[in-house]
Amino acid sequence: MSDFLTHECGIAAVRLRKPLAYYYDRYGTCLWGLNKLFLLMEKQHNRGQDGTGIGCVKIDMPIGQPYVHRRRGIEKDALAEIFRKETRDFYKMSRKGVMDHKDPASVKKHFEFGGEILIGKTTQNTAQSQINAKEVNVAQGALVDASATHNGNGGTVEVWSSHSTTVAGTFKAKGGAMSGNGGTIDTSSAGVVTYGKGLLVDTTAPK
Repeated sequence: MSDFLTHECGIAAVRLRKPLAYYYDRYGTCLWGLNKLFLLMEKQHNRGQDGTGIGCVKIDMPIGQPYVHRRRGIEKDALAEIFRKETRDFYKMSRKGVMDHKDPASVKKHFEFGGEILIGKTTQNTAQSQINAKEVNVAQGALVDASATHNGNGGTVEVWSSHSTTVAGTFKAKGGAMSGNGGTIDTSSAGVVTYGKGLLVDTTAPK
């Protein structure tokens, strides 16, 4: 799920133009958007895939509350498994009293995929996608920077290979100078990872 977007990738997006309460009143569920996203992604599934990811953005969340969430999977039947897990968690939270699944405001606050913008990506299992990034080397002195500049959270840096990854540069995913959390940095490989001299990682949040 670290591949570049190419013709082997499928993208789906759902943008809810009305509040969750509208969809609950009309369709009887706050999961209408998530269900639609699954249907769109399932149409791409018959070509085969070796990775799936979904994301959600919640609009107009109170300051300090998380508003961006994502889930990824590379296991067999990852698409169905991701949506099964999220649906299972949805009703489990309701049973435990953490969230009221019949209250749209409660769903938006507590359920990670109860937002207005839902996106999904499938990476197709083709010969081209299998030969990308066999070996990755980020040399000493190189800079990979996904930091926010003023307001906002730091971004995501992913360095992945199928055989070997060597990292010795500087990686940054800092939060904004005025507000925001630090981002995430992932250096991994299906084979071997080597951390070289001079490696520096910074995901701090000044505020």
